[in-house]
Amino acid sequence: MDMTWQTILRRVALGLLVPLVGLLLAVALLLGRLAQGPLDVTGLSHRWGGALTHAGGGRLHWERMALSWKPGKNGHSAKILLSLEGVRYRALPEGGGADEVAAEVPEQQLDHVGVVFRLASLLHGQVGLRSLDVRGLRLVAFRDAEGHVSLGGVKPGAQHPGGGTLPPLAAIMPWHLDLQDIRLTIRDETAPDSSLIVTLPELKADHDRQTGWQGRMEASLQGGGLGAGQEEATVHLAGDMAPDGAARTRWQLTVSPVRFPALAAWLPLSPVGKKGMGIPNMPLAFHLEGILEGHGLVGHFAHMAGEMDAGAGEIDRPGRIPFRLSSGKVSFHLDPAEAGQQAPLVLVLHTELAALDSLGRTVPFIIDAHGRLDHLDRPKDVELLVDGHVPTFDFATLASVWPDGTARGARRWMTTNMTAGRGENLHLQLDFTSNTGLDGLDVRALGGELTGHSLSVTWMEGMPQVTGEDAYAHFVDDDRLLIDVQHGHLADGRGGSVTVPTGHIVLSDLLKREQTGEFSLGMEGPLSAFVAVLSYPRLNLLSRHPVNPANTGGMLKGTLSLKLPLNSHLLMKDVGYGAEFDFQNIWFALPSLGRIQQGNGHFSVNEAGLAVKGGARFRGVMMTGSLFDSFQANVPGRLMLKADLQASLGAKELRSLGVPAGLAQDSIMQGSGVGHVVYSQYGGGPGHSRGTASVQVDLRGLGVRARFWHKPVGVPAGLQAGVTWQDGQMIRLDDVRAHGPQLALQAEGRMRSGQLGGINLTHFQFGRTSGSAVMDWPVRDGTADDRRYQISVQASTLDLTPWFGHPATGKSRSQPIHPVEKKVRRAPGSAGQASILPEGIWAIGLRADRVIYGAEQTASHVSASLRWAAQRVQGAFLHVAQPSLTFDLAQDSRRIGVLDVRLIAADLGRILASLGVYDQLAGGTVDLQGHCQPVAADAHVTSAERTMGLGLGLPPFDGTLAVDHLTLKNPPTALVIATLAAPLHWGQISRKQFEDVQLRASFRVAGERLDLAEARAGNAILGVTMKGQMDFGQAMMQMQGTISPFFGINQAAGSFFGARKGSGIMAMTYRLDGSLAKPQMHVNPFSALLPGGLRRLFE
Repeated sequence: MDMTWQTILRRVALGLLVPLVGLLLAVALLLGRLAQGPLDVTGLSHRWGGALTHAGGGRLHWERMALSWKPGKNGHSAKILLSLEGVRYRALPEGGGADEVAAEVPEQQLDHVGVVFRLASLLHGQVGLRSLDVRGLRLVAFRDAEGHVSLGGVKPGAQHPGGGTLPPLAAIMPWHLDLQDIRLTIRDETAPDSSLIVTLPELKADHDRQTGWQGRMEASLQGGGLGAGQEEATVHLAGDMAPDGAARTRWQLTVSPVRFPALAAWLPLSPVGKKGMGIPNMPLAFHLEGILEGHGLVGHFAHMAGEMDAGAGEIDRPGRIPFRLSSGKVSFHLDPAEAGQQAPLVLVLHTELAALDSLGRTVPFIIDAHGRLDHLDRPKDVELLVDGHVPTFDFATLASVWPDGTARGARRWMTTNMTAGRGENLHLQLDFTSNTGLDGLDVRALGGELTGHSLSVTWMEGMPQVTGEDAYAHFVDDDRLLIDVQHGHLADGRGGSVTVPTGHIVLSDLLKREQTGEFSLGMEGPLSAFVAVLSYPRLNLLSRHPVNPANTGGMLKGTLSLKLPLNSHLLMKDVGYGAEFDFQNIWFALPSLGRIQQGNGHFSVNEAGLAVKGGARFRGVMMTGSLFDSFQANVPGRLMLKADLQASLGAKELRSLGVPAGLAQDSIMQGSGVGHVVYSQYGGGPGHSRGTASVQVDLRGLGVRARFWHKPVGVPAGLQAGVTWQDGQMIRLDDVRAHGPQLALQAEGRMRSGQLGGINLTHFQFGRTSGSAVMDWPVRDGTADDRRYQISVQASTLDLTPWFGHPATGKSRSQPIHPVEKKVRRAPGSAGQASILPEGIWAIGLRADRVIYGAEQTASHVSASLRWAAQRVQGAFLHVAQPSLTFDLAQDSRRIGVLDVRLIAADLGRILASLGVYDQLAGGTVDLQGHCQPVAADAHVTSAERTMGLGLGLPPFDGTLAVDHLTLKNPPTALVIATLAAPLHWGQISRKQFEDVQLRASFRVAGERLDLAEARAGNAILGVTMKGQMDFGQAMMQMQGTISPFFGINQAAGSFFGARKGSGIMAMTYRLDGSLAKPQMHVNPFSALLPGGLRRLFE
């Protein structure tokens, strides 16, 4: 049969209604029974006690459980009553089963508990209590090694079903509370003999909607270290509440002295909480009272006041000296700002402390505070003004009595850097504000002052202290502390000191996380003390120009300024510093420059650089000008160094600068010129720089009367040049110019392999000399040619007379212009003359159309060259067209190391006369030939005998000399007498000449000694032979030979009769020995009567 959906719906509704009606009927019957009186449900409860045992991790049982229900009446809601008697609980051992209960696990006991639940709360899924009665509660808890507290074996922090956010206090707090005979024992697992016993003999509290709360409480804490010492002590707590008008409750609480660090160890607090309770390590006693208003269960705050007494102890400050007290007393009251209003609140606090510094001396503190809070339970906007006063204190122990958190920036600097001295009248005002609650409370404004005497102040870590200072410190505004100082001294670490007559210190950003200090110290004292202070490794302002304080003198006066962050990890790059000093008559010595004297002027230094302006004497020259040396980072284009110097240049100054004394004589130079140098160095990035120098010398005020140049005072003359450096290497020399009377010069530098490797004199004129020249010197990393010194001179006219001759005076000079210098005698066989050649590879060349030399003599078409390496001449030549002269020194192409020597002169007499050496000779052709050949390595000769001894590095020379057609003008009387004995040549007498002389010689030069093997000189009238030695090193000579008159006939006869070559049948022997300057000649006239063979015995 078909059923409609209406039929189906009716049957389903009927099926559900029957069970629901049955359930409601059962509930109604249960409530009716509970309303008649308590229902004993002990037997029923034991059936689900196992579930509780399993859920709790132990065994829970009770002797009796009863339920009752009271329906709502007279405005009171319905409620359910639950009571338990003889409740026992014992936890299972760790890892044990449900039936395994360890005897050593303590049993938790509860004699009676009665709970009245709010039915309305239960229907909303919350546990609301109307009344709670507890009697005879005995709990035992354990504290493990990590500080966790657990009840009888239940693990701390165990999560149970139903956990969640706790309901508000007003929702669960009972209106009636009766707790009696409650005892909690907490044992320490790591120290079985240590425990904390909490007892609550009585706590009764009843709330009435009309009158508020009424009740009383007594409790105690018993444990080790809670009192004055480590022994057992008991802390008592007592309180009461009583109505004080309609819906108004007055309460008070008294706590006997207790040490919070000992108590915090037993409480289940977080590490932060335990650390906070451990800070006040001293006995503290409290008395608090207040008023609560309102008809609610909790009400609202209306008034609170209290007192706290502190005994001897300390406030722990990790990492710092504890704040120690001998006693203290604090009183406060907290009230609404306006009567009848719950917020805002006003706090007034007064504190008197007797602090102890690190030496045990009492430092009195008086602190008053006034505050304002927007709410009591969860304040957000907080204001607090603290006013503290300390009559007297010691700066050496200030850190031990200045509490942390009060003016942190000022405290950190003053306690760290003011290490000695006496302080008085410390007055400090701190204004705390926060809009994020108490956790955000911080100082927003500061005020106060103090006075100090005989202070020792460290103005920068790692620097010597300023001692003996008097100071006055005060806050100029909320963020800055100004310290005025005077009468101080700054030790230099070497036994001296710098006076600090005045100064001030400004500590800024006191309300920020990091503070800044500004120091300005007036300083006076000797330069040596200043140098020692500025050279301290911590400051190190003279690192780029180190100076030994012992090598300084003079006085300085000025101001030193520093600006730096006040933190413990200070870097010099974070320090701003400055100094402004006047210096007077200072002197100092720099290793790289030498001694600077008579310095006067002003200098300033800061983090940007060093600037000096004034004058000083350097190397005998008085210089004035300015200097700037940058300390900043090397970036492209930044000026790193600039010097602008001027100096007066007279004869004395030029001698000091190294000009030869023979040139810079007072008799040669009168007046003075002015030199001006401007040097600028710009950065090119790390490790790179570019420098330029402009050099100008104005010689207008300098008069010169030298052999080679004449310039009167007032006639314009000068010199200028431009120089460029790259990374310390000179790379450019240009715009070199000189001008003046008979003076002109134009030159520029020559770049080779990226470096300045030479100079090109495009034109020069010096007196009558004019031409051009190129000079090169070795450069780094160049080719083989780039490692040579090369000088090439092209001159149209070369005037040598200023250096090697004199203008003609009308009378010929028959004596040498330059006398022979006296030689210093050396021991025979000693090393020869030191080389006169510079080291390196050299090539010098000269070409001149005309050379003026001697007594205004002229040589035309002159070319010369000289080459040497390793201080040994390798080649040379001199070619003169007129007068004809050729000299060649060249390598022998067939023998390695051998140099061929050839000198040819067409007119020896003219050359000697033109040079001013000797003017009594005429004519004479010269032909000198020979070679310089090294001595064999195994030859037994001295080291001196391996060279010629001329300082040119040439090996010994062997050669021959031939001179023909030489005429001696104005011969001496001895030669005239010899001519009278030769009638065929009497014409020479009338001509006053000794004509047609010939000279032949073979000789060797080695070790500064000339060995003359054989020499013959003579004409038809007279002949002379000679042999022997001349030692130039010893300046001695030893020669011997013969003198033959009537040499033409005598020589022919001698040859017929077998006489020695070069002598005749009649000849006299002689000996010439002694010093080169004054040799002694000994002649044996009797030897003329002996034949040649016997004559040799007398030689």
